[in-house]
Amino acid sequence: MRAQVARELGRNALVLGSVLGQGGMSIVYGIVPHDDNASPLALKIEKAHPDKTGTPELESIYHTVPGFSAITNHPHLGRYFHSYHIAAANDEKPPQLAHLLQKMPEGSKTLTQLIVERKKSNGRMTIRELVQALLHTAKGLAQLHQHNLAHRDVKPGNIMQVSMAEVEEGLFRWLLNDYDTVRKQGEVLEGNLVSGTIKYMSPEQFYNRSVEVQSDVYSLTKILYWCIEEYVAASDRTYEYFAGHILDEKKITTRRELAKIINPMLETDPGERPPIARVIEQFEALLKSDLQELNAPLLGL
Repeated sequence: MRAQVARELGRNALVLGSVLGQGGMSIVYGIVPHDDNASPLALKIEKAHPDKTGTPELESIYHTVPGFSAITNHPHLGRYFHSYHIAAANDEKPPQLAHLLQKMPEGSKTLTQLIVERKKSNGRMTIRELVQALLHTAKGLAQLHQHNLAHRDVKPGNIMQVSMAEVEEGLFRWLLNDYDTVRKQGEVLEGNLVSGTIKYMSPEQFYNRSVEVQSDVYSLTKILYWCIEEYVAASDRTYEYFAGHILDEKKITTRRELAKIINPMLETDPGERPPIARVIEQFEALLKSDLQELNAPLLGL
């Protein structure tokens, strides 16, 4: 596959570098810069998947939304530039998709990594620090929602602290990554494949109803819920566990002042949740307050 990728990139004067990381559904390579002034780039290649790779559903956001690259040109979104079809060595296999993306600066870490690292060093992130990260994430979501797009996979692994050196208004800068699950507001999804991460998924997304931007509000706030209210041990993190709680009224109960602001965002009816602009206002107000609950440590993820 590397040879096929290199040939495709060569047509566009790009040179494939070393592997930066990989997961169950993709592998990410660095792109060798042309010179010292070149923007750092990475190439994310979707691994073969019979239900996803090469299908119109996966390609839709990258190929059917005009100017999607320009939409992601935002301080709190990871920049997407272009997609390629990479021909498989075996003609019987469908081509794979590869996406040219912004490469994160050295020292950048996901929210998941930071929470885990802090815990291992006998420290914990505070609720205030988490709200700071989610405020920036909400600003990135607002950019997508302005163009009637729902992200649909808001989770700690897709929220990244750009680097320890970048600070905005006294806060580290965070951005939202990964657009494979992004869809248009109102789009009706076909088939039974549920995309996203069930632990943070809204009821309407779990039941594969039409796409709602308000699903992102629910997912964003669910991160707060799991970190503040209820820690689930790794051995209990099963699909069945979270599926069984999709329609439960899982809301914050232990921190009453915080609950007044957060719980409306966890309504099971998407029409009852505040819009993302209101969420931003609420998070900003929280950070300016002297609410002592914000200094409490997170339970975990």
